[in-house]
Amino acid sequence: MTALQICGAGVLATAVAVILKDAKAPHPEALTVVFAVLVMGRVLMNTGTVTSFISRMAQGTAAAEHICTLLKASGIAFTVDMASEICRSAGEGSIAGYVELFGKIELIVLTLPVVSELLELSMGLLNL
Repeated sequence: MTALQICGAGVLATAVAVILKDAKAPHPEALTVVFAVLVMGRVLMNTGTVTSFISRMAQGTAAAEHICTLLKASGIAFTVDMASEICRSAGEGSIAGYVELFGKIELIVLTLPVVSELLELSMGLLNL
């Protein structure tokens, strides 16, 4: 699917969700969750191509490990954002907040080695 198709499907899903809410249908937020899961699946299908390209470009460079960390952090950020938006769409703002909190802590833990390396490098430069 192209971005135009996803946008069209999003507008269509929104229109159907509004109609379902106006008709007081049971669980109109289920449509939002299904749409989000379908889009996330499509995003994950495209992610493999991007990550393999970036990994090939980074091989043999000094920044290969940092690029891997960056890719993982990007994946975490996108996944957490999508999951928290699904929770919010279903009316569960507090669960969305906990998902986001976990994502933030996961990113901190993931980037600790990079931060440590940067601190060591800066300390080495200051001791010149």
